[in-house]
Amino acid sequence: MYGVTREWAIVPLLTKFGTNFWNLTAAQIGAATEHYVSCGVTTAHDMLSSLIEPIVYHSLGDSFPMDVRGYFWITSANLSTFQTSKNYQTNRFKVAGTKLILDGSIQAYTAQLTSPYWVPQADEFNDLSNYTYNTSRSCLTESCGVNDFPAPTLLRSLFLNFLENGIDSLVHCNGDQASDNMITAMEWAHNGTNLTSDARFVMLHSQTIREDQLDSLVKQNIIPSFFPGHIYYWGDEHYQIFLGPERANRMDPVRSAIKRNLTFTLHLDSPTIVMGKIQGINTFL
Repeated sequence: MYGVTREWAIVPLLTKFGTNFWNLTAAQIGAATEHYVSCGVTTAHDMLSSLIEPIVYHSLGDSFPMDVRGYFWITSANLSTFQTSKNYQTNRFKVAGTKLILDGSIQAYTAQLTSPYWVPQADEFNDLSNYTYNTSRSCLTESCGVNDFPAPTLLRSLFLNFLENGIDSLVHCNGDQASDNMITAMEWAHNGTNLTSDARFVMLHSQTIREDQLDSLVKQNIIPSFFPGHIYYWGDEHYQIFLGPERANRMDPVRSAIKRNLTFTLHLDSPTIVMGKIQGINTFL
C-alpha cells in the first residue's frame, strides 16, 4: 500500500511522530540552525512566525549563531496579534514583516493557474507515454488549483494597511492566477493612498509568472523572489505532468526580470528542499 501526502496533510502525520508543526522547540530550531550554519548561512527568514517564535529565539540567547527575520503568517484573525508584536527583536531575532499565502504548490495541483494543469490530477499516475493535451479544457470546467485567500476585499485592505504603516509583506504566489490576484490588489491599494511608502512587497516563488505580469511588477514596485530549486527537483514532472512544455520551459524567468531591470531575489524555501546554496546557484545559472 502506498499513497501521496500533500500540503497540510503533513501536519497530523508529523504529530504522530512527536513533532508539533506549529510549536517548534528550542532543540529543533537549534538543530536546524546548526545545519544552516554548516552550509554557510548567516541570515535566514522564518516564514511562518507566530507568537511562539520570539519566545523560543529569546530563550536561545545572544550566542545563537545566525540572524533570523520572522514574518508573521497573516489571516483575518491574527492581524491584531502581529500589530502588538511587530517591533519585537533580540540581538538575533527580529519580527520583520508579514507573510500571506495566496495559493498552494504546482506539484500538489494546488498552485492557482489561469489555464488547466497539463495532465488532470485523476490521470497523474496513469501511463502518460502517449498523452495528448486537450486544448478545449478550461478553468470553467475543471480545477486550475486552489485560491488560498478567497477574500479579495480583505487582501486589498491588508495591502493598503501595509502601505500606510510601512509593513513589509512576503506574498506566496506559485501560479499565475495567484500572481494576478496579488497584482490586482496592489493596484487597488496604490490607488487608495497618496503616501510614499517604505513597505517592500515580495512575490514569493513567482514560478509561472507571465511577461505581462513582470511589467506590472515594475509598475507596482513588487520584487519577485524566484525558487530555481523547483527545476532541479520537479523539472521533469512540471514538463510532463503539471505544466507541460511551454509553461515549464519558462519557469522562474530570471532573464526576463533582468531585461526589465527588475530587482529580484532567489531562495531555496528550505525545508521544502534541503539547504544547499551551491546547488541552488548551479540551478539558477
